[in-house]
Amino acid sequence: MKIKIKSMKQYIIIALIGLMFVGCSESKDSNNHVNRYIENEVVFKNRKAYLKSDVSSHINGIVYRKWENGQLALEQNYTNGFKHGLDREWHENGQLKHKQNWKEGNRDGLYEDWDINGQLRAEGNYINGKKDGLHREWWSNGQLWSEKVYKEDKKDGLYRKWLRNGQLSSETGFKNGKKHGIDRFWYENGQLRHEENWRKGKTDGLHREWHENGQLMYEWKYKDGKLISKTRWDENGEEINK
Repeated sequence: MKIKIKSMKQYIIIALIGLMFVGCSESKDSNNHVNRYIENEVVFKNRKAYLKSDVSSHINGIVYRKWENGQLALEQNYTNGFKHGLDREWHENGQLKHKQNWKEGNRDGLYEDWDINGQLRAEGNYINGKKDGLHREWWSNGQLWSEKVYKEDKKDGLYRKWLRNGQLSSETGFKNGKKHGIDRFWYENGQLRHEENWRKGKTDGLHREWHENGQLMYEWKYKDGKLISKTRWDENGEEINK
């Protein structure tokens, strides 16, 4: 009989210990709970997100949207009404479409965009809401389409574009958001089409254009944005006076 009582006491003690662990586990889960809001439950004002049912309440948690097939389409993190944390979008087939980090309502860090097949289409960097560093875009075949450098949201450096076949189509120099340096364009056959010099946003120096056969077509001379002289030729190299 004593043995049975001892066994019963052991059983009760084990059961109590088990309940303590369960209670601890449930408490931890509740502390890690994140509020989730369907996008149509949210209204936006002055870059901040509020509940439609209570416009005095800032959103704290995740705003999401789903495709008709149930696939997740959008998921954005908010703190005190501002986007803060990871922002993601998906194509209907489940392929990731867009990814960007936010900090207190401003883009901050690397962003990436993909097409429905998973091909990277664009990427760039932001610092406190401003473009900063290298930004690139690609054609659907994976060929680089454009490449530009930003400094505090202004173009600064070479801005280049390519055709779908990989042929360079243009390149333009920028400094502090203004054209500065040589600006060039090419024909699809690789022949130089246009070349001009810029200085702090104004044309300065020679400005020339070529026919597709390589023959010079125009030549202008500028000084501080003002035209000094102009000459024109036909495709055979004959000067045109009119």
